[in-house]
Amino acid sequence: MSLYGEPLTFTDLMNLSRFDEGRVRDALSEIREMFLKINDAGRETTYELGALTKAFVSEQAKKLERYEHLKERVKQYRKSMYPENPALTRIKIRAEGLIELGKRSGPLHLKEALALVNSSSHPAKIVEDPRFAALQGYVAAMQVPLNLEDARRLFANAIAMKHDPGIEQLRAWYLVEKDSGVGFDQCLRIADLVTSGKRYSESEKREFIGRRAVLLFHKANDIAFVEPDQALKLYKEVIRSHLHFYRKFVESDGLVRRKAEEYARNSAYRLFDYLLLNNRSFENFVLSTMELLSFKDVLCDPIELPLIRCLDILEKTRLERGEAYKIRNRLETVRKSLPNSQWEDEHAHRRVQDALARTIGILDSRRQ
Repeated sequence: MSLYGEPLTFTDLMNLSRFDEGRVRDALSEIREMFLKINDAGRETTYELGALTKAFVSEQAKKLERYEHLKERVKQYRKSMYPENPALTRIKIRAEGLIELGKRSGPLHLKEALALVNSSSHPAKIVEDPRFAALQGYVAAMQVPLNLEDARRLFANAIAMKHDPGIEQLRAWYLVEKDSGVGFDQCLRIADLVTSGKRYSESEKREFIGRRAVLLFHKANDIAFVEPDQALKLYKEVIRSHLHFYRKFVESDGLVRRKAEEYARNSAYRLFDYLLLNNRSFENFVLSTMELLSFKDVLCDPIELPLIRCLDILEKTRLERGEAYKIRNRLETVRKSLPNSQWEDEHAHRRVQDALARTIGILDSRRQ
């Protein structure tokens, strides 16, 4: 109370102290007669210290071991307030605190959070705020057992009102959709919401670009032998996403760059193995290679090794003369278009050119 400097509600005191309801009530009972000024004329009772008490407490509190922590907590609490709707802030902080407790100690706190946000006593100013709908969606997404339809409906309501939910709320929603086994389309929607949203940071967008690509990769694996055309489309989209990611962050954090490179390379190995080793689809391999090399918003370096390995497989594969001739001409088209492709390392570019020339030469020799 001394650090905040203004009247606080009971919920404020719970949020700031991080004590449960009973402990806060006991503390208020101990000091209310002599030290508190209580105002219960409005909708919510508020509490503050008298002027002399405030001066005394302010001085003595500096001796507390965790004084600086408390001071910073109050500062952050002020910053997190919605100035036009402080009551909603209190509900949000309380609900999020209960969710954190529920993660550690079980579903009772999660149910308490659900009861808090679903209470019929909230006024229209709170209920009709899209931030409240997003909070309700987040709480619904954290329940055990999960009611996925409620979470979807509430988040959809918030988004329809042109509100971008907080990143922690969207992470929670994304994870329960992914784990549900029926949330593929919703996961894509969440990832697209983050990557296109103005509210989210570059690191948050980067996270969901990666999540989206991994999602598509696993989907492609699942349908590879039942919907081969759709799987091929997804594999190429995944690789393009990773190569774009690599280009965007090639000069940034080393770990981010290495991850992007690793994901792109592994995805290319999977695509080329799928085409060459499982389907013997040499035509699709060449066409897919041409498509990947034609993208202008990427860097192609991570696919160097998968591509050269596949060219090596082609050289060792027995092909009918007509098929070899057709593939040879396709590869010649790839070789001629290679100078227009995007590379960071000119040496990698040159190695791919040399590998293409070698494979074309070997296929030529089989025609003689």
